[in-house]
Amino acid sequence: MTDFRTRKPSTPTGRLLRIGVLTAVVFVAPFPANADERDALGEECFEALHDDRQVDETTWATCLEKFRALRKPTIVITPSRRAQDSKLVPAAVAVVTRAELAKRPSESLADAMSKIPGVEITDAGQAGLKRVRVRGEESRRVAILIDGQPFSDEREVGTPLLLAPEMVDHIEVVRGTGSVLHGSRAIGGVVNFITKKGGYHPVQGTVSSQLDSATEGYRQFGSVYGGADGWGYRAAGSFAESDNRDTPDGEVEDTAYEDKSVLLFLSKKFGPSTIAASFDNYQSSSDVFVEPEVRTTPPFLDFSIDAPQRDRRKGSISYEWEPEASDLKRFSADIYHQESEREFNTFSTLAIETPAGVTRNQSDVFNDSELLTTGGSAQGEVELGANLLIVGIDGKGDRLDQARRRELNTNGLQVPSEIVFDEAEQSSLELFAQDEYSFAGDWALTFGARGYFVRSELEETTRAGLAPASNDDRHVVSSAALRYSGFENMTIWGGWSQGFVHPTLINLATGAFAGPDFVSPNPDLDPETSNSVELGWRLETALLSSDVSFFYTAGEDFIEDTLCSEDSPSCLDPAVGRRDRVYDNIDEVRSFGGEFSATFQPDDFISPYASFSWIRRKFETEQLSSYDTGIPTFSGRIGVYGEQRLAGNVLGWADMYLRTASEADERDREGRLEKNPGWGTLNLSVGADLGLQDRIRIAFDFLNVGDKLYTPASENIPARGLSAIAKITAEF
Repeated sequence: MTDFRTRKPSTPTGRLLRIGVLTAVVFVAPFPANADERDALGEECFEALHDDRQVDETTWATCLEKFRALRKPTIVITPSRRAQDSKLVPAAVAVVTRAELAKRPSESLADAMSKIPGVEITDAGQAGLKRVRVRGEESRRVAILIDGQPFSDEREVGTPLLLAPEMVDHIEVVRGTGSVLHGSRAIGGVVNFITKKGGYHPVQGTVSSQLDSATEGYRQFGSVYGGADGWGYRAAGSFAESDNRDTPDGEVEDTAYEDKSVLLFLSKKFGPSTIAASFDNYQSSSDVFVEPEVRTTPPFLDFSIDAPQRDRRKGSISYEWEPEASDLKRFSADIYHQESEREFNTFSTLAIETPAGVTRNQSDVFNDSELLTTGGSAQGEVELGANLLIVGIDGKGDRLDQARRRELNTNGLQVPSEIVFDEAEQSSLELFAQDEYSFAGDWALTFGARGYFVRSELEETTRAGLAPASNDDRHVVSSAALRYSGFENMTIWGGWSQGFVHPTLINLATGAFAGPDFVSPNPDLDPETSNSVELGWRLETALLSSDVSFFYTAGEDFIEDTLCSEDSPSCLDPAVGRRDRVYDNIDEVRSFGGEFSATFQPDDFISPYASFSWIRRKFETEQLSSYDTGIPTFSGRIGVYGEQRLAGNVLGWADMYLRTASEADERDREGRLEKNPGWGTLNLSVGADLGLQDRIRIAFDFLNVGDKLYTPASENIPARGLSAIAKITAEF
């Protein structure tokens, strides 16, 4: 671990050498597939695509097109917690497919979702720990799932995507509230990362290498996987390093990061039953960028942050049963245990005016925390005539252990260190049900509800003013949707849903350090809630696929931290530091807007496409009401994708696109306005699938071709300048 976190980035020459070695080891091998494609392809095409033997060019081309057609996202799981045709889902859903992830080199998983309307990337100043926002909601109000299981995180900046891109098979994104089926945090939406599983042949594999000119960074990946006699397995590993980011204004300090990860998977099918086990381990460290104006804003003379550790380990076991000729269509259950470790340190120098003169304080705060999560779920799908009923139970327990050491030097005199240790637990038991009733041929009515039973407890603390305590909360949310699919190739839907975000252990029990100051917990916090309505229209034809949705969300009791005062009953000691803060339910939020995406395919080679979102978001407190919330009113992407088989063993493709966002001004709680100008960038992706049965893939992303200097409103770090990401992948 020590070597990993302190090792210097290798030279560009060394990275190029690794790519050369990688290319040299590529050899003739079968085309990869997943375990559901044999029947759909047919025996002849399956054998042609997956055996080493030569086939005639006509057969190969025909079978390959059938294979590519299967890659189009038609079945999704996340919106309904069951397999359902995406055209019939009464929700705004998007899929980043396996093919898209394989073709596009990307710096992170978050970047792979940049094409989806209503989805924004946020970095919290950490280039290697990006997060996502959906429909303007902060990332802590977006549920992050890995294989359908929630990734718990206590921090206010939201859940980082601690998963290597190469480990992911595809991504399902549901825009809009999903609290009925997916629990707390899903006010803005749900993002489900489905990891890669087993294969077809006893031994298959993938190796890839990626270089990034903007960071002099690289990512290496390798996996071995396969399957036989009902068994499936996968072992995969990746390693990445990136130096500081280059922009049109020069190198940005404190933007380097590195990570490494391992994934193991094993499954066995017994007739209608399947049992599977998985383990993944992600370790990362990241520098933290602080804007120059923030570093020296009075009373700060200097301020810096370090995040030397952000790790996640998880093990899970799942069971699935699909009986034949039964009203019970499917039963599934899983259990998992996850450990998240975090180190986060702040270093500040302040000049504070007092009646006796100016006091100069040097304050170093070292935070070390571990979050242990154990959870599980069970779910049944029952078909009763025209009703398809889903019932289930989710349970989860979080245990947070955190220690903080504060070292203070006042006017050159060392003050004894302050050491604080907290232990807290939060457990939840949640029951949910959703019924889809089909009637009149093409209509479907869906009702759902979830009941929450949450207990939070501060078990132990050494902080003055805090004492062990507990609280309990019960809450019910519900939803309803109506869908009509009677038009040819078209679906219309509308829905209403309630959202729910329970306060975290940090909000309720332990509090948090914010630089040299403390944010006091508030055991009297109410959960954040919302009501949302949506209307949607979806079209799928041979020439055009389009998706349009409109939404309105009203949020209540949103939690923020405010300055302590003598009238703040939850502040531990407001007289000690006037900059201390406390968590409180102070915000009301109103959001509305629309999302549009369309792809036009007039022939087999060229596909113009566009995706746009329009969002207006207003927050209200007792002191302030404003639409200046840092969300661009308009954002989108428009481009042209082309694909052509240049020769029997060469498939070339290109994607030229423009990304753009309007200005996004933001007003803070004191009424000060920060201007975030609009921006637009031209980008180009090109690549080719090479060799017998397209087993070698080379891809290049040329980003910000105009070398524009800009910072997206939802991010802290200036964006990369003119740069390229190159990736080579070989499958055997």
